[in-house]
Amino acid sequence: MTAYVPILKAKLGESDALRNLASPSVQMRPLLEVTPQEPKENDTADDAARKFTARLEKFARMLRDELPEDVVCAIDTALVDGAVPAQQVWQPILGVFTEVLISRPVRPVVRLTDSPQRLTQAREVVSQFQDGACLRLEPVTWDLAIREATAALDAVLTVLDQSPQHIDLVIDLWTIKDDTDVQHACTAALAWLAWADTNPWRSVAVASSAFPKDLTGVPLDAVTPLPRRDADLWRQVRHHWEGQPVDFGDYAIAHPALGQGFRGFPNLRYTTDSQWQVWRQRTPGGLGNRRFCIICQDVVASEYWTGEHCWGDAQIALRAQDSSNPGGPANWRAFGTSRHLAVVTDRLARFGEP
Repeated sequence: MTAYVPILKAKLGESDALRNLASPSVQMRPLLEVTPQEPKENDTADDAARKFTARLEKFARMLRDELPEDVVCAIDTALVDGAVPAQQVWQPILGVFTEVLISRPVRPVVRLTDSPQRLTQAREVVSQFQDGACLRLEPVTWDLAIREATAALDAVLTVLDQSPQHIDLVIDLWTIKDDTDVQHACTAALAWLAWADTNPWRSVAVASSAFPKDLTGVPLDAVTPLPRRDADLWRQVRHHWEGQPVDFGDYAIAHPALGQGFRGFPNLRYTTDSQWQVWRQRTPGGLGNRRFCIICQDVVASEYWTGEHCWGDAQIALRAQDSSNPGGPANWRAFGTSRHLAVVTDRLARFGEP
């Protein structure tokens, strides 16, 4: 059965969706991206590192204590490389993952372009958990040619002291904006799958994102359908590919790039079989965040509502009835992410496609 690899930021909204995840109907292997600490005006590097460690420990405890036991996570720390206290956060990362999560395996994410130092750090995690690693290929965003990849792979596996049988391969096609992008990404995916097929990987997934970077162009006080082209891409790849099975990956209801925080009107990104239905509510302005409850009322009354099939659905239904606790942007992201994860896993279980 096709497994699901959602690529999610390790932030509050996504964490809440995972915390309330029911045991999925297909194998789920989230790839979780650790994000840098957002500095406050008067924070020193030590302050930022301390806050980062506390946030990471909270996230790790959630993975350990509240995530279904059959969900196995890969942890990607590449986004913290550009943070101001980057040198001070590496040890907390290693410490948290090897101490807090001692009873629950996680798999470090590596790339063919990683430095020896990063690979050595990943090897520490692999050695601790004895559960292998995840190799993330990003052929759209880096210049390494396929002909160079084999030599790079040999070097990575040597440092990790691992064989492909213990590695989950994720071919990440990044962002899909239109049908032309789908065709280009499909060609790239097939080329890299052909390269990958020479090794016995533990698993192989093709991932991409079709969600826009922001909702600026989405109409207000209305519902707007957005096509799930990432799912279309995967179906095309599966149609043309004759090698080993390929799992499905996406970025759920988010764009791959790290956002700058919420600035906009209350909104909900609601996943359906082939589209996202996006609501943005501008009026009545005096209601503030309670405008989100108007969205929830519209969702429950719409043709897209399929009942309460996950925690996110239940939260939407609750706010459609009671506007006293509309929540904020992180909550809205959590509800939409929960809904998306439920829809995709259900479709993979019933139809074999996302």
